[in-house]
Amino acid sequence: MRSISAILALSGCVACMLFAVSACQQSTRQKDKEILAAYQKQEQAAHLTNNASLLLEMMSDTVTQVKGGVVKKFVKAQMLERFTQYFGMVEFIKWEDSAPPVYYLSDDGSMASVIVQRRVELRVKNDTSKTIEKTDFAWTELWRKEHGQWRMHTNISTDRKGE
Repeated sequence: MRSISAILALSGCVACMLFAVSACQQSTRQKDKEILAAYQKQEQAAHLTNNASLLLEMMSDTVTQVKGGVVKKFVKAQMLERFTQYFGMVEFIKWEDSAPPVYYLSDDGSMASVIVQRRVELRVKNDTSKTIEKTDFAWTELWRKEHGQWRMHTNISTDRKGE
C-alpha cells in the first residue's frame, strides 16, 4: 500500500514539475515575442528618424539579404554605410504594418522568424516634383539568439508598387 501511495505522490510531483517547466517555457516564449515586437517598433523608429544606428543595434555581425533574385552578405560597416546613404536620400512619410507581424519561435528558443507586411511611403529629397513613392513590402526576417540577445541575420524581401 505504501509503495502505491509513494508512486502516486511521486507522479503528482512529476506532473507539477512538468507543468511548471511548461509554464516557464511559455513565459519565456511570450517574452521573446515581446522582444521581437519591440525590435519591429525600433525598425520603424529608425526609418522614420533616419537613424541607421538603431537598425544596426539589432543585427548580427553579418547579415544575408535575399532580394530581387540575388543573395548578398553584408557586414555591419557595409550596412551602416548603405542605410546612412539611403536615409540621406529619402524622407519617410509612412512606414507601417499593413497586417500584424507573424512570429515563429523554434522549440529550443534559439531561432525565430518574423513575417512582415508593410506599407512604405516616402519622398526622394532631391526630387523637385515632391512625388510620394508608395511601396508594399512583404518580408521574412530570420533571427537567432547570440549571447542571449536576439539578432537579425537574414532578410528575405519582396515588394510591389503601392497604389
